Amino acid sequence: MLRKVVVLAGLLMMGSLSYGADLVKVGYVDVQKVLETCTEGKEARRKLDKMVKAREEVLLPDKKAIDALNKELEEQLLMREELRRQKQIELQDKIRLFETKRQRAFDDVKLEEQKLTQPILSRVNDVIAQMGVEDGYTVIFEKNYSSLLFASEQIDLTDNIIRQLDEKYNR
Repeated sequence: MLRKVVVLAGLLMMGSLSYGADLVKVGYVDVQKVLETCTEGKEARRKLDKMVKAREEVLLPDKKAIDALNKELEEQLLMREELRRQKQIELQDKIRLFETKRQRAFDDVKLEEQKLTQPILSRVNDVIAQMGVEDGYTVIFEKNYSSLLFASEQIDLTDNIIRQLDEKYNR
């Protein structure tokens, strides 16, 4: 008797699930593509690229000094042992200083990237939420960072989000 009730309850649940499934509207968005493609995202990328180039130019003299000292050590095999040791210590110090500067530059760029992209991501989320409500979506996934293993391109909302974002914030 209990078994019949469990089977009947299961059948009823399956029926209601299949009925509800017709009402489910699902989509996904590639937020990374939105950031790379929308007008604000392209401008942020240009600013970051300019910052990276400036940081590389600042580091270039240190890199050249390291390369020159390294080359000197390789070419002068007959250098006195004491002088060789001194040059190696100098090289290690230059490398340590260079790595510290490089890491600081990397951290600065990452911080700037967050400052530039955070407002854009906030607007992207607003546009996605608005689209979800207005177009009756049950759920919208992020393509790259969800457990989404497969999705038809028919439910890809990325290009629509980019268009709406550019229309709304870049007039």
